[in-house]
Amino acid sequence: MKALIITNGDINDLDYLKEMILCHDYVICVDGAARYLHQIRQRPDLMVGDMDSVHEADLAWIESAQIPVNRYETRKDYTDTEIAIDAALEKKAEMITVAGAVGSRVDHSLSNLLLLKKIADAGVEGMISDSDYEVMYLWKDRRLNWKKGEVVSFVPVSEKETSVTLEGFEYPLQEKILSQGTSLCISNVVKKDNPCVKIKNGSLLAIRNKKVP
Repeated sequence: MKALIITNGDINDLDYLKEMILCHDYVICVDGAARYLHQIRQRPDLMVGDMDSVHEADLAWIESAQIPVNRYETRKDYTDTEIAIDAALEKKAEMITVAGAVGSRVDHSLSNLLLLKKIADAGVEGMISDSDYEVMYLWKDRRLNWKKGEVVSFVPVSEKETSVTLEGFEYPLQEKILSQGTSLCISNVVKKDNPCVKIKNGSLLAIRNKKVP
C-alpha cells in the first residue's frame, strides 16, 4: 500500500498534487493542508492534527464528507507530520510519500526532512516529493530512478563518517569518506540513467532537482 501524506508547507503545483493522489492508495491530510485538497476537490482518507492552522471552511468541508478526523492537543510531543507518518505505518504502508513538507518554517522543514529516517528505520520506503524536487534518505546501496542530465545532490546526515561511491554521475566518487558539514556532493549531474549509490556506514539525503537545467 502506498500512502501519501499532505502537509501544510508549500505546494505550488496543484496539478502535480492531483497526479500524486492518483498514484497512492491512502491519503492523509495534515491540519491546514486541507486547503489544498479543498481547492482541487480531492478527499483524503484521514485527517490528523491539532487543528491550529486549518481554516474553518476547509475543516467543515472535510467533516461534511465524513472523513475521519484524529484531533490532538496543541501541546504535544510530536509534530502533526510525525503523527501522520505513524498513522501511515499503522496502516502497514509499504511506501510513504510526503508532499508540502518544506515551507517558510525552517524548523518544520528540517524536521520533516529528517523524519525520512524514521520511515526508513521502520523498513518502509519514503520520499518527500514536490513538482520541483524529490528527497530520499539513503543508508544502503541503491540504484536510483534518475535520468541523464538531472542535477542532484547528496548531503551526509549521520554522525558516522560515511563511505560513498557514486557510479553514473558526472562527478563520480570511489569510497570517498564524507562527514556532516561538507558540500562536496552538492550539484552533481546524472551521466547515465539509473545511477548507483553505494554506502558503507552512515547515511545521506539524496536530492533530485527536477527543474534545474
